[in-house]
Amino acid sequence: MSEWYIQAFGEFYPILYPHRDDSSADREIKQLIKVLNLTGDEQILDICCGTGRHLSALVARSFNAWGTDLSMALLKKASNHPATAGRIINAEMRSLPFKSCFDVVFNLFTSFGYFLEDSQNMAALKEMVALLRPGGLLVLDHINRYNLQRNLIKENQQQRGEWEVLQKRRIEKNRVIKEITLISGDGSATCLTENVRLFYPDEIKRLFQTSGLKDVRFFGSFKGTPLKKNTERMITVGTKEKE
Repeated sequence: MSEWYIQAFGEFYPILYPHRDDSSADREIKQLIKVLNLTGDEQILDICCGTGRHLSALVARSFNAWGTDLSMALLKKASNHPATAGRIINAEMRSLPFKSCFDVVFNLFTSFGYFLEDSQNMAALKEMVALLRPGGLLVLDHINRYNLQRNLIKENQQQRGEWEVLQKRRIEKNRVIKEITLISGDGSATCLTENVRLFYPDEIKRLFQTSGLKDVRFFGSFKGTPLKKNTERMITVGTKEKE
């Protein structure tokens, strides 16, 4: 259970999240570029880049962008894309093989809060900040806890190609837990678990500030719309303090 993400983010990820495709990533990057006022000269790192969707969109716009992920299954898919080949590195988010050389670090689609111990989540955040040049931006996209608590779908069943996907969700204290069962056409079943730490905006702001980030801003979407209790996403942007 403590390293649930190793199994969860593997070969079944594209089946579970088919809506996270290249076209949506291209649209989201286009929106973020506008919100963040990026010029195209920035060096960018996408932490937990998965199949490289956002990385590909950045490279297509001539950004000097790189991606890291722990999942070799997802990185294999990323390496098959001409735009991301040679720009991806297998690494764990608490120990990344870079120095403070990035102008922007992205951590998108709830790729934070995986560890059961808050101290380890904080270690991951500090590692992200350490990769930024002074004045650089950290962009962390997470679930909006307020919205999730009001609208949690406790159970659903969907057909995804040959797979029947059953999902059960619950909130326990500060974490949202999703139990997933995938049943193939021959009746065999695979069980996965997702277990993610939830945060209120004031908690994230405090973590950002403790990690050396200032001017913390919140958005409710990639378009830069305000964060409200009914928005699905909580996108936090912080600026690394200058030495």
